[in-house]
This record gives sequence, structure tokens and C-alpha cells, in this order.
Amino acid sequence: MTTQDAARTLDQSGSLDPGFGDNQNGTILLQGTKVEAIAVLKAEGANQGKIIGAISNGSSAFTLFRLDKTGLLDRSFGPDGTGYATGRFGADTTLPTVRTLTIIDNGSILVTGDVRQSSLGPHYPAAALFNSNGTPNLVFGTFRFEEAPPTLPVESSVPIPLNDAEAKAGKILFAVNNSSPGPYRNWGLLIQLTLNGELDKDLDGRGYVYFRHNNENTTTVGAVTQTDGTIVLAGYTSSHAFLAGFTSNGKIDPTFGTGGIKTFESPEGAIRLSKVLAQPDNKLIAVGTVTKSPQRGWVTRTLSNGTSDNTFNNGNEFITQFPFRSLQWNSADIDSKGSIVVAGEIDQRLCIVGRITEDGRVDTTFTPTGLSDPNAADTPNVTTSVAVQSDARIIVAGIKTDASVSGYVG
Repeated sequence: MTTQDAARTLDQSGSLDPGFGDNQNGTILLQGTKVEAIAVLKAEGANQGKIIGAISNGSSAFTLFRLDKTGLLDRSFGPDGTGYATGRFGADTTLPTVRTLTIIDNGSILVTGDVRQSSLGPHYPAAALFNSNGTPNLVFGTFRFEEAPPTLPVESSVPIPLNDAEAKAGKILFAVNNSSPGPYRNWGLLIQLTLNGELDKDLDGRGYVYFRHNNENTTTVGAVTQTDGTIVLAGYTSSHAFLAGFTSNGKIDPTFGTGGIKTFESPEGAIRLSKVLAQPDNKLIAVGTVTKSPQRGWVTRTLSNGTSDNTFNNGNEFITQFPFRSLQWNSADIDSKGSIVVAGEIDQRLCIVGRITEDGRVDTTFTPTGLSDPNAADTPNVTTSVAVQSDARIIVAGIKTDASVSGYVG
């Protein structure tokens, strides 16, 4: 285990970038309560490097926005020249909660989360697709999951025989938590849709897979698709964090980990995962928090088949701690050098950004400690999402009194 300690630093790298935003303090404040998720446009062209995000408003709609590379509203986005667009998961009377935002291959914007009919109603998994200019994709429409539970849900203790299938293009895959009423409440849920917003029955014959680990309430935080089409689902229970391997058609892959599961345990305490990333070589990065007080950031990497990667910190977990205070990692991304960029909070009230080298060490080219200074002036308060814009800039979303996006010097 490697431990990373934090201390103040005045180095430019790791500090808020005064060239980002509208007030020379590295941050732009936006309309709404909280920026829930962001993504940086990677495809070559005029929009490369621009930032797409989704804001919660506590109402029946959420807000999409687009910033230019310097953190100013891009007024070519949206229907009214403001840089904003309105999104919903259903009728005007429904209440949405945004969880993720993803740019899919054709530049469309996928927003996932859950939706309720009323403030006291159950949550149903939901998704909406938007065109690259922020207008709704009318072919996809909106998706709300209310399918009847399958008769044979997947439990991590019961491996299913491997059935090979080729990966297919034009699929939308995402993971959610099933909190809707029924016998599979508090199970993880993997959903695959077609581009017209329908369940894709290539995934386990239904378009969805319920999943529970170790017969416990299970929280799933994300899923990635590897280059051969296999799927890795990430999540945690009260006792373990895990990665679960699936074939491209939604069956547990017994060649992944042990019987399809890679379980994470730490001598430091229980692990709450927040993010899973797949490198170009299909190695898997798991990011989260050790929940035992004081909380500490936690990162590890496995090979593509879920076995330990000895080239990352000698096969050990990487722990980040902040003396006498709690630290949690909420999000992560990978930069062009293969370094892992993580972002979270100190004591749930101050943003902190860190960078770990590809081989699992403190990245002292970022700052001497590999961490930003959470006590610096103008530091945001809440961190929800991080994305690498370039080698020179890291984008962090969340709250600084209002919904905010900040740029940190890379």
C-alpha cells in the first residue's frame, strides 16, 4: 500500500487556472443548483475541448449547457442562444435526478439517472438522448425502466456458463441502482438500449440484467465495455467493493476474476466505489473511498481479466489521506500520459484534485504531494465530476455557492 499525504503548495500545476471562467478565478457560476456531471468533447473539429454538462434544478427539468475551451458559455448551443438547453426524463410533472452524462460516438449527449412521479414516489431508472446542439433526439425520446423482474436474476455467487458473442455498434449501455418497488429493490441494474430508445434484447434476451453481490444490497456505480465487447460492472456493498465481468450478451464471464467477480478488500476499511475506467489496453481502474473514519481516497488497477496488475503500485491499493481530515474521491479520468486524475472533497466541503502516475505513484509533476490545495482561495465546495480537457487543464464540476465548473492547471 502506498500512502499519499497532502500539504499546501504554491506550484502553478494543481492550482485554479485564472484563464478559465469569467472572473479570472478559475471558475464559472451557472444557472441552477449543482452541476451533476460533465464531459469534454474529444472528437476532432471546431467543438474539440468544449465542455458539456448537466445541472440539477430541483424541478421537473434539468439543464444542459456547453462551455467553450476557456470556460465561457458557448452561445451556439441550445435553442435560444444562451448556451443552455432544457432536458427531461418524461412529462413536465415528473422529477428527474441526473447521475451521468456521456458523449456517444456520433456526438449525441446521453443523460442517465432516475425519475419520480412525485416527491414521495418511487425512483425509476431513466435516460434521455440529445443531439449535439442540445435539442432532444426525437428518435430516442426518453426511456423509463419499469420492466417486470426476470425470473433468474444474476447473483455473483452463481456463475453462468460463458456464451461468446461479438460486440455490436450502436448500443447504449449504462448501470443504475434499482430502487423501484419489487423483489429486486436495492439490486444493481445493467441496461442496454438501442439508438431508438428501446431495450436491446442482445443483452441477456431482455436488454437488462439485475445483479446482486454476496447476497447484500448492492450499489452499482458504472460499467465499461472493453474492446472485445465484454462488459465490466462496478459497485459495492456494505462489506466489499467489486468488479463483475459479463460477456457482450450479458452472461457472467467465469474467466473474469474468480468466477466472474473481482472483490476488493482493504485493511484500511470498507471501500465505497465511485468510478470505473477502462484504459486503451483494457486494464481497469477502480476509484473510491475507504469509509472508515477518517475517510481516505482509494485507487487500484487490474488487468483486463480482473486479476491484480503488478505494474500498478506493485499490485497494491493506492491510498490518499489528508492529515486529521476526511478525504473522498468522487470521480476520475485518465490523461494522455496514462496518469489517473481524481477529484473529490475534504470534509465534504472543499474540492481537492489529485494525480497518480500510470504505475501507481504520487505524481510530483502535478504538485510535490500530487494533490491540489483545498484551502486555496476560490476553491469550490462540492465535487461531482472531473474530466481532462488537455495536458494543461483539468475540469471539475460541482458547487461553489451555485452550480459551478472550474479549471485546474494540469
